[in-house]
Amino acid sequence: MNTRLLHRSFRIMNSYINRGLRRPGKLSTKFSIKELKEEQDLKIKYLGAKEDELVSFVKFYLKNSTKSISSRFNNQLFSGHNKAALVGDLLAAVTNTTMATFEASPVGTLLEEELVDSINRIIGFTNKGNKGEGIMTTGGSQANMLALICARNNSIKECKNKGVYGESLVGFVSEDCHYSFAKMFNIIGIGSENLLKVKTDSNGQMDTLDLEKKIQTSVTHGKKPFFIGATAGTTVYGAFDPIDKVSKIAEKYNIYLHVDGAWGGPVIFSQKHFDLIKGIEKVDSFSMDAHKLLGVPLTATFFLVKKSGTLLSNFSEDNSEYLFHQDSNENINLGPKSIQCGRRVDALKVWFSWKAKGYSGLEQIVDKNINTMQCIVNYIKSVPELEIIKNPMYLNVCFRIKSNSNIPTQNSDLLKVRGRLIENNDFYINYSKDKNGLLFFRLIVLNLNTKLKEYYLLIDKILKYSRELVNTKNDTIIAT
Repeated sequence: MNTRLLHRSFRIMNSYINRGLRRPGKLSTKFSIKELKEEQDLKIKYLGAKEDELVSFVKFYLKNSTKSISSRFNNQLFSGHNKAALVGDLLAAVTNTTMATFEASPVGTLLEEELVDSINRIIGFTNKGNKGEGIMTTGGSQANMLALICARNNSIKECKNKGVYGESLVGFVSEDCHYSFAKMFNIIGIGSENLLKVKTDSNGQMDTLDLEKKIQTSVTHGKKPFFIGATAGTTVYGAFDPIDKVSKIAEKYNIYLHVDGAWGGPVIFSQKHFDLIKGIEKVDSFSMDAHKLLGVPLTATFFLVKKSGTLLSNFSEDNSEYLFHQDSNENINLGPKSIQCGRRVDALKVWFSWKAKGYSGLEQIVDKNINTMQCIVNYIKSVPELEIIKNPMYLNVCFRIKSNSNIPTQNSDLLKVRGRLIENNDFYINYSKDKNGLLFFRLIVLNLNTKLKEYYLLIDKILKYSRELVNTKNDTIIAT
């Protein structure tokens, strides 16, 4: 049964991929929980299921999954399809080894080291005899946690073994940072109230004057600043904090500086757009997701540190000799540098994709998408009824209907238009809210399968459905 199940399932999945790439199809399911449970028996039974029942579930699962591989899916910070990366992901699943030791995953260990070394060279962590180092993590949130642990232990030298001692540590991030920072302040025992939010300017970038003011104020109140988290590509607006300026403040006050590049980090591959991350060589740590712009299957995140030995000093423990033997391979074992023990060989899918595309291929991904974004912005600006919320620095196009247009602009109207887009299988895009509570469309430009004309069609559809709302409301008024 197992071999036949594999063959039948792979044929179905291959068909799913080919259909999804050829035509948009149904983007998502609107079934209720009740309907899904009625369509397929999801309960685990005492006796195992037969092959046909399992194959039926494969079809059910694919049919009712959101079609993120579709060219019309532009909703999250991931989408599209990367065939080379998929091969690497399948290799990892088939071999099912752990990254804890070189002995368990010799090639996987070498691949991860090659990837880490390559990124460190690009961002300038490798220089003057310092190699830098890094580790792959389960995602950007965990990478931010590793940075916080390194910063905490750097600020309180005995913290790793003896705890925080009651020190009043405070950290600083922009008000548009990722929510994981507050979550991780809780997890590592510092408390989310000790994470101070710095104002952002009209571009969505961290205000360095407000940052320094908050640092000085915290010191005056007996606090100990230990961490600054800058963002390269904020989740909503795609803004890049001015790393070069922030690094000077971090150096002035001797504060650990981390850059969360989960979303915008891949600009390091572009010569044309590298200035967005200017000053990255001056920071203490940097994180980047390959499962977003680079199209690698979830999850594939890198946490890089400039100072060699940082990971081992912060995350290794002495009572692990039963696993990490003192032999010729002990210096290359990645387990002691990670907070995980059993860890999937995620390096395979990233390496396979990078190997297939080369540096030039990754550069083309960045440059092509940013060029596409600029074309979309120009198209939106040419439409009298629409307005751009912020001029994008990256791939987040935030826009809405102008309040002085003849088209409805209530939050409920925007949600109705978005609902029509999804229900009619036109497009799948997201929305967000400004500081005044007003919703706007948030279009993420990263799906390499999406053609420019499709983005234009999306804008046209939004206008069409918005104008239809006007007619519907007018008809209602006349009828009453």
